[in-house]
Amino acid sequence: MSKRHKNRFKQALDAKREALASAAKQPKPEPEWEPETPELRAEVLADRLAERDAELAKEQERRRAAERKVQEFWNPRRTLGDLIHTNKRRRRAPWK
Repeated sequence: MSKRHKNRFKQALDAKREALASAAKQPKPEPEWEPETPELRAEVLADRLAERDAELAKEQERRRAAERKVQEFWNPRRTLGDLIHTNKRRRRAPWK
């Protein structure tokens, strides 16, 4: 093993040690509060489920919007001339 490789190996080990040491020094996150009664537990779980559903709906809408944008640009019926024409229309000054 050449000297350069040994130095790289030592640097990688030092970086790993530092990362582990800094992770050990950081305070551990407190465990999430859990309700004591079954009624409260069901309510908390329902709230979490509603939040997850809302996040999923947002993500699906974002993906649909991205998919529509991709389909708009990759429509097989559009030709290069159509794309150039629409680009020219968008760049045209509003007073012309």
